[in-house]
Amino acid sequence: MFANFPTRRLFRLCLQAIFVTSSWGLLLVSPAFCQRTFAQVLPQSIPSQDLEAAGLYQQGVIRYYRHDLVNAEMFLRQALQRDPNMAAAYIFLGNIMLRQNRMDLAIQNYSESIRINPNFAEGYFNLGLGLHQQGQNQAALTAYRQALLINPTMAEAHYNMGLLLQADGQLSEAIAAYSQAIAFDSGNVDAHLNLAIALQKNGQISEAIQAYRQVISLAPDRASAYNNLGNLLMTQGQTVAAIDVYREGLRRIPNSAELYHSIGLAWYNQGKSQNGLAALKRASKFYRTQDNFAAAEQIEQFMQQVSRTGNGTVGENPNPGEPAANEATRENSNNENPQTRTELPRLIEFGQPDSNSRL
Repeated sequence: MFANFPTRRLFRLCLQAIFVTSSWGLLLVSPAFCQRTFAQVLPQSIPSQDLEAAGLYQQGVIRYYRHDLVNAEMFLRQALQRDPNMAAAYIFLGNIMLRQNRMDLAIQNYSESIRINPNFAEGYFNLGLGLHQQGQNQAALTAYRQALLINPTMAEAHYNMGLLLQADGQLSEAIAAYSQAIAFDSGNVDAHLNLAIALQKNGQISEAIQAYRQVISLAPDRASAYNNLGNLLMTQGQTVAAIDVYREGLRRIPNSAELYHSIGLAWYNQGKSQNGLAALKRASKFYRTQDNFAAAEQIEQFMQQVSRTGNGTVGENPNPGEPAANEATRENSNNENPQTRTELPRLIEFGQPDSNSRL
């Protein structure tokens, strides 16, 4: 899988944390790591005038991209013994430490890379990533800003700043950061989605609706975009339009528990109890297949409550105030807390070996 590597590829390490804090309820899902690839043009340079050091560096890079991190680290350290001023080698060492969750060592290596080369935007960026994952948000912001001073078009730095600013409640600043990220990387679906969320939380409803539709256009299999858009339309009293959005989402993602949950409650609010019951049963089933038993139980409690009261519309929350998966209430809601999807930033990796390189 990792034998051949096109040049100038960017990997990003993502931390996904989904918060369903919409007008429809609250869901907190434990963070999970994922990795994705993105095209990125990165600077090319000869790593060292010492040919032996350069060769050791290349061996380390080749092994790094084959996920042989132990030997990659060994070759990179040998290269640095020959030439301790290779900033790029410290970047790769930092990336290795990051992948091994050795955050302090990752930050040390990134810091060393920018000490050697203060104009190394990627060094500042990855330093920001390490700090970001450690929860040192202000220090991470400073590092991202420094990266942008050197390279203002670095879309990933704008995006990561948006995550931090949004988490800090600085919505206008986050909106500006996401907009810049999109300006330099229009295909970053997560930037579009988080922009929509920030706009919604900031009360810019029409702009948020437009942004959600853009997410759906770019990624028609993104269930959270349909769910957020439908929920937002519900809060605006556009129930029919919301149901159409949920239906379109289910046509594309037929096993989405969240969409069945939302459309089920929407139908209940329309007085279509049988449709609502059928959708909620499916939602409960899919939640259980995802091991989200709390969400399934919440739905089942709601259905039991409706069965007891004989009420065809949504009643009071059976567990008021508790964070649960899409609480079974749509009463007294607001539009300030959509389902969010935040992704921790992109780990910039560069200098991939040519596809003909051999060990």
